[in-house]
Amino acid sequence: MGHGTRGPGRALGLEKHKRARSTKVLLASLWKYLKNYIWSIFFAASLIILYSLFSLVTPLILKTGIDKVTEEDASMKILMPVIVSFFVLVILGWIINSISTIILTKINSKMLHEVRTDLYRKLSYSDMSYIKNEQSGNITARVTSDTGELATGIQISTSIVAQLLLIIGSFVILLVTNWVIALISIAAVPIAFGISSILSYFGRKIVLRVRRAFGYVSGKMAEGLSGIAVAKSFNREEELATELRELNQQHYNYSKQFGFLMMFVMPSISALSYALFTLIIYMSGWLNKTTNVISLGDIYLSINLSQQFLFPIVMLAMSFPQLESAFGAMDRIIDIFDAKPAISDAPDAKSLQEEDDSVHFKNVSFAYKEGNYVLKNINFSAKPGELIAVVGHTGAGKTTLFSYLLPRFYDVTEGEIYIGNQNIKEVTQSSLRQAIGLVTQEPFLFSGTVYENIIYGKPDATEEEVRSICERINADEFIEALQHGYNTKIVEGGKRLSSGQKQIITIARTMLANPRILVLDEATSRLDAYTESLVQAAQMELFKGRTTFVIAHRLSTIKDADRIIVLDHGRLVEVGTHEELMEKKGIYQDLYTTYYAYQGLEKVDIDIEELEPEIVEKPIKPKKKPAQFKLDSKKKKP
Repeated sequence: MGHGTRGPGRALGLEKHKRARSTKVLLASLWKYLKNYIWSIFFAASLIILYSLFSLVTPLILKTGIDKVTEEDASMKILMPVIVSFFVLVILGWIINSISTIILTKINSKMLHEVRTDLYRKLSYSDMSYIKNEQSGNITARVTSDTGELATGIQISTSIVAQLLLIIGSFVILLVTNWVIALISIAAVPIAFGISSILSYFGRKIVLRVRRAFGYVSGKMAEGLSGIAVAKSFNREEELATELRELNQQHYNYSKQFGFLMMFVMPSISALSYALFTLIIYMSGWLNKTTNVISLGDIYLSINLSQQFLFPIVMLAMSFPQLESAFGAMDRIIDIFDAKPAISDAPDAKSLQEEDDSVHFKNVSFAYKEGNYVLKNINFSAKPGELIAVVGHTGAGKTTLFSYLLPRFYDVTEGEIYIGNQNIKEVTQSSLRQAIGLVTQEPFLFSGTVYENIIYGKPDATEEEVRSICERINADEFIEALQHGYNTKIVEGGKRLSSGQKQIITIARTMLANPRILVLDEATSRLDAYTESLVQAAQMELFKGRTTFVIAHRLSTIKDADRIIVLDHGRLVEVGTHEELMEKKGIYQDLYTTYYAYQGLEKVDIDIEELEPEIVEKPIKPKKKPAQFKLDSKKKKP
């Protein structure tokens, strides 16, 4: 459960990212989503402009009211129009601001939904190689965090219009009413902008650290809860808690740094504002003394407009790093959209024909990384309806050949794979995968009911078909014993089900889809011996008429096969029936005597005297490295 040398930022996909695209290109990509709401955006922008104008007019009305109050003949009758005008503007401003906020929030939410939906759709159709090569945390961060950053950037961009209007409008009014105060306000701009930019720059970095640390704490907590049984079995609860405590401490430290920084943000801006106000009052008093033309209303107007001038400048300075972060998020999102699929249908691809279900591997070699071959020169043909057992040491290439290359999750590096007389590269991926049923060693169930999981591969299946399949593989009894039978909810990938129960459901799901070719990748490895015998008895009936490849470590499955192929270090080294391969006294016999014979499924009938001396004297050693599951041939059965 250790996190190795990778930092939390990399684990979560929030590592530093240098933009690869210009702002113009990013905006062009964003236009695809914005264009659907362009009139709504224009309407909201118009309301924002109108609200900004109200914000500029309101202090002018209050100035008039203050000046009237200070006059000797002031009366309620004179003040009433001012009071009414002020409250009308405030109420209208509130209504206009609320409407624009609702419109923009709705647009933002809809666009965010569309971006995330398109991202998920793109990832759903992405190659297995892309999904496996990219860190899962990186992909998740782009779908969640980066889209959130983009939404924040859009919200900020809409407020920039209002801020610019307030800056220009307030300065113009100041310039007209009191040019001295306008110049004082201008002098404060570099200071305000500089302080805001510096604090925003460092604040953004700390916020990213806080997010990374929090995400890593969440990931470690999820990992710890998933592996709690292992931790308890080794009495490692305290170590688990210590790891989480250290990560949580890191999150706390970053949060504390952010808190300290925020302690300086508003106080710094407030101090600058108070200094500016003090200077304005002083200058107003001096002007009033020397010229006797400055009224109390003028002083209020100067203070209010200087505030409306200065505060948007501060907000703009703090917005630029956030906008850059939003553009960076958009850049990372486009990385996914622009990813070229390594597996794609040929322009003239045809559907897989149904006449011939034979499978042919012709000089097939494959490497996940260039030059590092895991399969080399595989030549083999399976006849229609033939049951082929696949055996070999761990890492021999069994899963790669049949679970990855045959369904074309990866393309072969060299050679060709045919089904019938069609190269699988020349048929559509959908028709190819519809013809192949795959059951893996790790069962996976989706959120939903048991029934919905079984019909996943055939959504139009009837209840009678579902029950028939489940009865044939002896799954109906245990499903009906669940709290709500077939309508029992599956949570967290089947957390409340045993591994064997989950495996039976995945087998039922595959069988219901009625594939022409079956690949069972140690599909019964998680079943107990009794349940496995029941399922295998049903499977043998379902195997009839289908070309089937069974990657198995169970002797009972292997001996029932029409033929057995043996893979060793990525090469096909032996092919034949159980009896034929035992007579060859090669790798298969080694596997049989050192592994399969110890399963206790049947008595091993081997004449020890016929074995070569080194097999009797010491464990069998493969050419390069020992298999993880090998047992010493000298050991006795328990």
